[in-house]
Amino acid sequence: MGTAVRAAAGALGGPSGMAAGAAIGAAVVGGVAGGLAGKAAGEAIDPTAEDTYWSKTYATAPYVNKGEEYKKYQSASRYGWESCPKHRDRTFDPVEAQLSNAWNNNSLGSSLTWDKARPATRDAWRRVEHHFPGAAVHFGR
Repeated sequence: MGTAVRAAAGALGGPSGMAAGAAIGAAVVGGVAGGLAGKAAGEAIDPTAEDTYWSKTYATAPYVNKGEEYKKYQSASRYGWESCPKHRDRTFDPVEAQLSNAWNNNSLGSSLTWDKARPATRDAWRRVEHHFPGAAVHFGR
């Protein structure tokens, strides 16, 4: 679309039409490219891979009591890796109040209170935050 539209606009409007056509084409292409980049970043997280990772490693987390099943923390982990892309330019701490409110209003079928879900949510968030260009990633906190 871009080249044909710009050429037609230029043919109709002379030099000023060419400039306008180029600007319009660039805006359209830029908007599409930006949308695709955002979509690609969101798709950078493989929910199956994340769930597999957490199901295999959750028991080593300091907030998990010995003998607790992954199912207890699964929703909280999923909440972390699904919430991070929605706040890609921010770290966990500044959005925690929002996350807490949403969790308390709909805890995704989990029996965990936010105080218990928070560490698993935060861990999952931190694991995926590096997937997003421009993310406010701060490792070692």
